[in-house]
Amino acid sequence: MNEIIKIEKSVIGQEEVNSVNAREIHEYLQVKTRFDKWIQRAIAKYDFAENIDFVAIDQKRPTAQGNTTTYKDYIVSMDMAKE
Repeated sequence: MNEIIKIEKSVIGQEEVNSVNAREIHEYLQVKTRFDKWIQRAIAKYDFAENIDFVAIDQKRPTAQGNTTTYKDYIVSMDMAKE
């Protein structure tokens, strides 16, 4: 059976849980809203809490101009992903 979205083990808070990358959910659902706005709206709507329901990780990536930019990835618990 193929996974639609990759499930991994991650530590959220002090517990190891099954989790997924919220960007993969966003992409799979083909959400038209920009990712950062979409995830912030979901966090607020469902009253999710960092280090309980998700962890936010700063990532760096190169830009077309040769600089780097920082963005956040969100690793979310399966309960959060279901919402």
